[in-house]
Amino acid sequence: MMIFYKTQKAFIVGINYKVMFMSFQKLVDLGCVERLVDTQPVAYNLTNLDERIQSEIALNPIVIVARDPFLRLLSFYKDKFVRTWDEDANAQNLMKERIGKSKLTWEEYQQALIDGYMNSHIHLQSQGMNQIDDYVIVHLENPCELNFLEEIVGFKIPKENCSNDHSDYPISLDFQKWVVETYAEDYKIFRYEHK
Repeated sequence: MMIFYKTQKAFIVGINYKVMFMSFQKLVDLGCVERLVDTQPVAYNLTNLDERIQSEIALNPIVIVARDPFLRLLSFYKDKFVRTWDEDANAQNLMKERIGKSKLTWEEYQQALIDGYMNSHIHLQSQGMNQIDDYVIVHLENPCELNFLEEIVGFKIPKENCSNDHSDYPISLDFQKWVVETYAEDYKIFRYEHK
């Protein structure tokens, strides 16, 4: 799901779940950006948006914040399967209902994805991108591009979750193949290299 924000400098910033969503929620709370699309699914179809939002998107420069598909999957794993569940009992119950357990090892998680587990947080980022003609891509892992994003939103972006390091999480060959095949469109549109 793509969620759009308008900055005070008249840029439209599009983000996806697991790509700085919580950081942008904080910026909304601080009044730095205005959310144009509610957090309900947009069905990946920009033509479903109301006229005001369509005109905002048509009239303002668009910046899409992207994240390497593998790093999104790793971030989702850390957030939903590793962190302490005291804060989010609903998420724990949902994981248990869908997979049969609320905690997974990294290896079990890789296999669950290969076996068909999917979540809205880890859908393709590129869905709906064919409806946007002109945009700039900001890669979350690139410090220079993040500086550009900070300039646009007028606020420092928390960088603690922007690391490329995944050395503690070895990737099986089957999982690597699955990621490359499943996220082929993301790799292509956002110009990421395969891991």
